[in-house]
Amino acid sequence: MAQSALRQAAQFKGDGRLDDAEACLLRAAIWMPDNWRTLRTLGHLRFERRHFAAATAPLGAAVALAPDEIEPRRLYANALHMAYRGDEADAQLRELARRHPSDAESVHNLGLYLNRSGRLPDAEACFRRAMRLKPDWPAPHRALGHVFLRAGRPDKASEYLRRAYRMTHGEPPDSAPPILRDATLAEGIEKDGLAVTSVAMPYGGETAQLVRLPRVVVERSSAVPVTPSGRFFSSTLDWRIYPERFDFLWSTATQRAIADKLTRPDDFAYGLVVSGHGNNYGHWLLDALPVLLALKAFPPGEVPALIVDGLPPYRADSLAAFLACHGLPDVPIAATNQPYFSVRDAFVVSDVSRAVQVASIAALRPNVEPRRRLFVGRRDASHRKLVNEDAVFAALEPLGFERADPNRLSFADQISMFAQARVVVGVQGAALANCMFCSPGTPLVIAYPDRVMPYYKDLAIHIPLRMTPVAGTIHDNRPGILPDHCNFTVSPDAVRAAALQALG
Repeated sequence: MAQSALRQAAQFKGDGRLDDAEACLLRAAIWMPDNWRTLRTLGHLRFERRHFAAATAPLGAAVALAPDEIEPRRLYANALHMAYRGDEADAQLRELARRHPSDAESVHNLGLYLNRSGRLPDAEACFRRAMRLKPDWPAPHRALGHVFLRAGRPDKASEYLRRAYRMTHGEPPDSAPPILRDATLAEGIEKDGLAVTSVAMPYGGETAQLVRLPRVVVERSSAVPVTPSGRFFSSTLDWRIYPERFDFLWSTATQRAIADKLTRPDDFAYGLVVSGHGNNYGHWLLDALPVLLALKAFPPGEVPALIVDGLPPYRADSLAAFLACHGLPDVPIAATNQPYFSVRDAFVVSDVSRAVQVASIAALRPNVEPRRRLFVGRRDASHRKLVNEDAVFAALEPLGFERADPNRLSFADQISMFAQARVVVGVQGAALANCMFCSPGTPLVIAYPDRVMPYYKDLAIHIPLRMTPVAGTIHDNRPGILPDHCNFTVSPDAVRAAALQALG
């Protein structure tokens, strides 16, 4: 019977009937409780379905039955990590490396956890050991680059990240110059003529850094400025949060595109380079617009053009509102869709604190009575959809909640709607960035698939908001998609209970 259940499970999985496949595997595991392979397969299927907490039980049992097997312990450690049981994941990774000291992947995985935990010297030792065990494997080279980046060693980070890229893509080591490399601002000041000025921010007595670069080539989507020497400066970027976004910098194609741009006349003479953050509404508000506070540092008549990768209506409207609110000068717009562009005299702004970012956007909030009860879904989103959104709203509608769709509103109407919110219930996503326009102390019930992202925790701290998180169950098995981005379901009763508590 157990073997029949295993065959059925394989057939159901091949047909995409994952609930049925899991049920068959569960029956097989009950009939063969001492078969570690069946338990591993059940745990692996749950892990693939992003049911991380549920995966830990069968995987832990498999490890207990077969303590010397590599795969179940590796999967168990990964499931524990994704279920936010970090100390237990650490213990399993250490045990894996102890039992299999010559297995490069086991040592590498331990290094990844140590790096995430901030134990950089121990992480470095693991990655170097993995390199010795498997010299042609790029993963530990890339990981060691990230260690050096976190340690403030961009020169060493460049060396290892570039090596990993070339190992992955098979590119020769003698590619066309300039060889791109990360550098400190101090090195840029000394060798590239950068100038750095501290600019007072209008909130909390804080300062930001206005960096002037004599000549740069910029990659449009990331707004990474590269000097003719090939240096760029991760301290002016969000590299440390999302290092994988910048892997393209190590490619020969990028180097050649930049080298080609340097042989041509500059596209722009004088401008402030601002990232569009992948056309993400929330990041445009919080990470892009506040850098414009640095415009006060420019004398009249010397305000640079704003160079950005396009100006759709929400950007144009929010830009105009932000400039007017803060008494900033009108700024010429230089929108471009070129993948790389050059600027003869460029500026970037770094070190704008989260507190300043939130306060500068919240300043757009009008003084109105908060009386509306808003439900903000994600029906039209490409990812992180709430699969049972209609059922959740049906549980909220009798409480007086209205369905809000900020994507269909002008920027001014979005501000007005959220300024009037007495309580907001919503699905984690860019539309909830509008909670910056809520009154301080507004309750926010946020439904999420895997974790509450730091972005929304920051809003809760700095507005502040009374945030109640409601965890969902991931309902998505697309390969390669991050758990944060998965479609999910959430209990309508749990959301309704949180909303009632928020309403008092």
